[in-house]
Amino acid sequence: MISAENRHHHNRMVRRLKNSYLDETWAETRKPCSCYMCGNPRKHFKELTKQEKIANDIFTDQLKDCA
Repeated sequence: MISAENRHHHNRMVRRLKNSYLDETWAETRKPCSCYMCGNPRKHFKELTKQEKIANDIFTDQLKDCA
């Protein structure tokens, strides 16, 4: 039942995006492109993502509080 529901939601989103965008590939992947501006910074610049930076800040703050 869950996989049928997932297929339904996937198909619903693809139909909605195909109606609003000209490029059908974008509707299937829901990613604008893989250029250095849109892509993962770890892949293109060998640096941490925004979420990883936030997690590291929280972790270091917790370490400071324990010491």
